[in-house]
Amino acid sequence: TTLAMGGRTWLDSELKQEDFGQNTCLATKFHHGNPDEAINSMLYVKGPLFVQWIGERLGGKEALLGFLRGFTEHFRYQNITTQDFVDYLTSQSDIKPEEVQEWLYGPGLPESVKPIQHPKSEEVVQLANRFAKGGMFLIPGADSWIPAMWSLFLQVLGTEPKIPREALDALRTEYKMDEQKHPEIRAKWYVLVAKNRYEPSYPGLERFFDGRIGRAKHIVPVAAALKEGGDIEFAHRVYGQLRPKLSQITRGWADGKIGWQEEKN
Repeated sequence: TTLAMGGRTWLDSELKQEDFGQNTCLATKFHHGNPDEAINSMLYVKGPLFVQWIGERLGGKEALLGFLRGFTEHFRYQNITTQDFVDYLTSQSDIKPEEVQEWLYGPGLPESVKPIQHPKSEEVVQLANRFAKGGMFLIPGADSWIPAMWSLFLQVLGTEPKIPREALDALRTEYKMDEQKHPEIRAKWYVLVAKNRYEPSYPGLERFFDGRIGRAKHIVPVAAALKEGGDIEFAHRVYGQLRPKLSQITRGWADGKIGWQEEKN
């Protein structure tokens, strides 16, 4: 559902804005460069899209589950390579090797992959655009939204350079953003808090960085937003508390986004 609510749209927009090159390949070859740079939020979207594509080509969810059970049984207790997976997949379906190679070793998404559109996506995007411009501060129907709808709504707001203070107030007080438990929603909310230097939610942002959430896909965008917001003293204080608890890869990635070494030297 999350993919349908905006993951593909987000991926397309990111590919247009930045040159990720070979770092959007699912099967990365580390012939040169820093392996840490191959870990990026692109893969959190492209990977599930690849599995979804396989399921569609096999005939649906049950067919995909059957394939995965067969795959697991066939290679039980063995070490296998990416090519072993490709050979098995193509032997069990009409999927051509070159199609799989495009997914695994090609940058971005294959041209044949069509955008995913959830029936509510456009409505949520339109509401977010009105909200971001101060056109309203109460969101029709939001009380019944699923997490993926909130995730898309906040994602759209995150593309705006500035959000009106009244809009942020409404999200904090009417929709209790600081009390959210869903990590995806919390991360996207605190991107807004950091970018807009919204101090009423700074205590919540500090709690977000208390170490209980450590996945790069949640931490790194907030770290980047802290630097963009320009409150460097606050950014380094809250990030500095979390930093020792992060994995080496996530720490290195977040350091670059927040400018940790650059600012500390």
